[in-house]
Amino acid sequence: MGLNSVPAPANYPNWGAPLPATSDGMSRGSACVRRHRPLLLRAELPPIPPRHPPPPQATPRPPHVRWSVPPGRSSDAGRLPQGDHNCPPSRLVNAQSREFGERETRTMASKTKEPFWLGGAAACMAVCFTHPLDQTKYRMQVLKSSDSMLRTMSRLAARDGIPSLWAGLSASILRQGTYSTARFGIHAALSTSLLQRSGRETLPLSWNVACAGLAGGLAGLIGNPTEVVLVRMCADGAKPPQDRFRYSNALVGLARVWSDEGARAFTKGIAPNVARSILMNVSQIATYASAKQYLVQSARRRDDIATHVLASFAAGTVATTLCAPADVLKSRMQSSAGKDGLFQVIRTGLREEGPRFLMKGWTPAWLRLTPHTVLTFVFMEQLRNLTQIQLFSRERATSKL
Repeated sequence: MGLNSVPAPANYPNWGAPLPATSDGMSRGSACVRRHRPLLLRAELPPIPPRHPPPPQATPRPPHVRWSVPPGRSSDAGRLPQGDHNCPPSRLVNAQSREFGERETRTMASKTKEPFWLGGAAACMAVCFTHPLDQTKYRMQVLKSSDSMLRTMSRLAARDGIPSLWAGLSASILRQGTYSTARFGIHAALSTSLLQRSGRETLPLSWNVACAGLAGGLAGLIGNPTEVVLVRMCADGAKPPQDRFRYSNALVGLARVWSDEGARAFTKGIAPNVARSILMNVSQIATYASAKQYLVQSARRRDDIATHVLASFAAGTVATTLCAPADVLKSRMQSSAGKDGLFQVIRTGLREEGPRFLMKGWTPAWLRLTPHTVLTFVFMEQLRNLTQIQLFSRERATSKL
């Protein structure tokens, strides 16, 4: 390559001018070119292309690729798809850990069991409002008169005072704390176990009815001792003074029954009580679930308090009608201090009052059970929401650790 073939650089203005000769006969230009030629070539030649091509640019995000967000970044800026070669390994590990934690949180939340005490707490809250109606229902079932519910309540309140309508509230709370906790808690435990074993999202109606019936029967056995004390404390106001038990509270009543009549007294009316508990649980839970499902899916209503009130209203009406005969027999057997059996109570009632005695007190029972059912299910839904919020926040904090 000759000198003239190399373009003149900008900082060499005398590139082509002749130079004087040196002592060895060579021109200074030739010696300069020979001495500085490698430097000139390195300075003027284009850069050598890289041996390996640069890595390709990151492709646009496919719709199926999840993007990870660096810690402390809330926008889409700087996001990289998981698995991208430009993403540092530490960021990939953090993103995968966060995704795994979120997935585990969702899985744990979907399988979260509601607390066993949820139904009992809701029922205890509801009975504080409906106890006067409950007390009047028990007194009308014990009394052999044809007075209406309002007239009976007003007559007893005028005679003993308005606070007397809440007499026996401790027994009502104790009874709901044992009976309702057992029937709702056992039903929830059985339903959750069947869902996990079968892999279904919802239980069929027949399975739900079976779970409700079994839970109601066991709850009737568990709550029968407190039921005996409750009926006696509520029915005292409808009896002559010499026939009253005069229990000051539920715990004193349990101790008095044990000491005066023995443990066998706690089994009074257990057969109609278990039958009533089965009918109550099946009618309440199955009717409430079916009515709520119809209102949400078919009627296109939102899952809010108004829907809960309508569904529980239907459940209370059905439960009152189905449980009325067993409720009357149970109340009459438990309020008696004698040894009247089930068949003797039925025979006496049919002989003195006719078949309609089995529906005696239906109106106060409906007026008591329907508000109680409404309040119980509304309180239960709200308590369930509160417990789920607490569980979700606790699981999110655990996943961050």
